[in-house]
Amino acid sequence: MSNRNTSNSPSSQRDPALSRHHRRIMRAGSTERRRSEGIVTNRNRRRTNMYRSCISGLLGGIVGLLSVTQAVSQQACRPALAFTEVQFSKMQRPTFERKWSTVVTVDASPCVANSTGYFEVAFSRSKEMGIEIEFQEKFMWSGSAPSVKAEVDFWADEAVERYGFGTITPCLCRNWGNTSENRR
Repeated sequence: MSNRNTSNSPSSQRDPALSRHHRRIMRAGSTERRRSEGIVTNRNRRRTNMYRSCISGLLGGIVGLLSVTQAVSQQACRPALAFTEVQFSKMQRPTFERKWSTVVTVDASPCVANSTGYFEVAFSRSKEMGIEIEFQEKFMWSGSAPSVKAEVDFWADEAVERYGFGTITPCLCRNWGNTSENRR
């Protein structure tokens, strides 16, 4: 007689090689099942994180919109600025620099008292043996000071071709009822 069990149980119908490795095969199958369940779980986590980020973005947009409407409701004015006393100095030794200077008058009468802000002076600079470039320098204005001195250094072979005001920081208007004539 053979050593094989002739009963109809599933383990008796297996090949002897398979029955020896049965536990390893079953563990591998359960590992694959766990991995696929983990993938589903990771997908669910990603979806949850995606929904959270969408909700966060939506709430951030609403807060930003409320901030903008509040800022628009506060009327903004700009001070009147003007260049006076523009000078370009001679070359200074030993640095071989020239100084462009001006006095900028500030009329901050449309603004509330003690307003401050920034303004930019845009320059077009030419160079003797180089290309023309445009750049801006930032200065601070104050409603309490009637003028601001602005100075910019240039090399001996540079010259200012053009200059003008760039960005001017707005301020809150003094007269809420009559802001249309002060807005620029």
